[in-house]
Amino acid sequence: MAGKRLQFDLRALLCGMVVISLGLAYLRTLNPAHPALGLAAAFGALLLGTLVGLVTGRLADAQFWSVLGSTFALISAIEIVPYHWAWAVTGAAAGAAVGCTAGGSWLRTILAGGLSATAAFGIYVAVFYATSPREILFDLAAVPVVGVFFGWLVDIFFRLEQRTSLPRHVTATVLMIAVCVGNHFAR
Repeated sequence: MAGKRLQFDLRALLCGMVVISLGLAYLRTLNPAHPALGLAAAFGALLLGTLVGLVTGRLADAQFWSVLGSTFALISAIEIVPYHWAWAVTGAAAGAAVGCTAGGSWLRTILAGGLSATAAFGIYVAVFYATSPREILFDLAAVPVVGVFFGWLVDIFFRLEQRTSLPRHVTATVLMIAVCVGNHFAR
């Protein structure tokens, strides 16, 4: 245990807080009430990531990618989709799944992302929304694709982190800025 490198050090945790703060600050520019939704989504994702991480033995990876996945999805959907919570749950589930499988087989990681995203979105919409399938047809088609690409992206960053000295909080910051800029220009 003494020679084992920690998954996160104090600098990484502080930078992680900065990344989430960036997302919350961006949400505030959209609507003053949105940061509270962002905090709720991040907290829910942290709980889901903790549960999945404890079961799989990759606690920090599951928590990290679950919170980021949920925050990215919420930022992307909050202004345009009435069921943005479904996307936040989808991001959390996909993040936890790919965080636990990244670094192994890339096929397993992208399948975990696609399947967990599809299951989470489907269950959330079935339980909380009595809507016609037409309203969410595009989202139903997009969810597995988004999950697969998120799994692929996380796997790439995981492998970069293992092969280089590029810390994950740097990639998280770059991703958060990219999501905020992309969302800004998409509006």
